[in-house]
Amino acid sequence: MGGLWVLVICGREKERILKVAPVYKTISELNAIFRDSVAQILGYVKTGSPGLFPNEAYKKVRFAWQKGGAPGWGVDDDVVFIRVVQIPDPYNLQREVISIDEGGLYKERMSYTRVLALQINVYGPLSWENGQSILDGFYDVGIREELGKSRVYPVPVKADLLRRPELWEGRWWERVDLSLNFNELVVREKDSGYFQEIVLPTVATN
Repeated sequence: MGGLWVLVICGREKERILKVAPVYKTISELNAIFRDSVAQILGYVKTGSPGLFPNEAYKKVRFAWQKGGAPGWGVDDDVVFIRVVQIPDPYNLQREVISIDEGGLYKERMSYTRVLALQINVYGPLSWENGQSILDGFYDVGIREELGKSRVYPVPVKADLLRRPELWEGRWWERVDLSLNFNELVVREKDSGYFQEIVLPTVATN
């Protein structure tokens, strides 16, 4: 049976959840995390300023569905497009909820796993080789540790490279597609608005 599962937590499991700071990433933040991972896999080195990688890396690794469009590229250019989407999964339906007493003001903390798919389109003469590098790169310990800092964890599932050349203006453009799954830990917190005890001042009467 479908539906949302809410589990009220106590004891040691509650202590475990309390150790994790609230964390929720927007789609823009997730896109940036994965773009930097792909850039690192393809051999670009972090510069630190103005962004994590040189501009050349961001010309090669781009976001799909950009509001302002994307600069054109040639049939001989190697370009990667990425998009992050949430996919249906039983993990998305499970919630762990705890209540926190902060001096009489209660907060509710909810934690759950969000299952994501990183969908990648790779263009260019080296599309097959770059696609294979990306697929293998997400198994690299360093890349996995970097993702772990953002509470994002690769899911070891079967993933294949799909070669899908595109016919455009009388020419065949090399293209390879792949999709990888990830689990993201989400922890959200809100005030419940309830007080454990309210002490009212007393007024002496004669």
